[in-house]
Amino acid sequence: MHFVHPAGGTPVILSVSNTVLFGNTLASSPQAAAWAVSGRLEEGDLRRSAEPAIRNLVQLAGIADQDDVFEIGCGIGRIGLELAPRCHSWTGSDISKNMLIYGGERLSHLGNVRLQQLHNDGLAEFPDRSFDVVYCTNTLAHLDEIERWLYVKEAFRVLRTSGRLFIDTVDIESDQGWAAFVRGPTVDSEPGQPPYSPRASTAAELENYANRAGFVQVSVHRQPPLVILTARKP
Repeated sequence: MHFVHPAGGTPVILSVSNTVLFGNTLASSPQAAAWAVSGRLEEGDLRRSAEPAIRNLVQLAGIADQDDVFEIGCGIGRIGLELAPRCHSWTGSDISKNMLIYGGERLSHLGNVRLQQLHNDGLAEFPDRSFDVVYCTNTLAHLDEIERWLYVKEAFRVLRTSGRLFIDTVDIESDQGWAAFVRGPTVDSEPGQPPYSPRASTAAELENYANRAGFVQVSVHRQPPLVILTARKP
């Protein structure tokens, strides 16, 4: 896993987990990692796949030049590559060491980027009130409900006063989300990838997490097949 100091410079190793993680299987090569996070192999296609999420983040979370921004489940920096130039600093986290290695390579030219491997303690690697924006896109569908709640609660902790939360995930109440649910696990077309079926959510589930964590101005935005939640820390 790599760390790029905001002052710039060559990525250096922060820490290495000896745990064999499922995410590392998905990221056995740069090509496999790109396919796992986007279903694309070419860099141009990978970057274009990030455009809807970037547009939503800018419009709904109000990303600004002065913001310190944090992503839960950043993969290879698909979103971070596009978002880092728009903010003061961008920090990405993931449980997969391999994802972060490839992400470090893609983001190494940016001077305001940091990557951190997560372990089994939520966001324990980060102190309270570290960020202005916490977001999670294309990640909750890989998690069970208690993990989703844990990350929302931890997002509240690491946000500063008036910090913003942004989450998008598959909406089981949309026709597309329901179709994915009833279709069940599918074998990815990339060789060696395990079967995958997204764990869809509902707007009520996400609102419940945010309200119980202490967020205010909790809002839901539907963009099928996604449901998007935004909220603010008081």
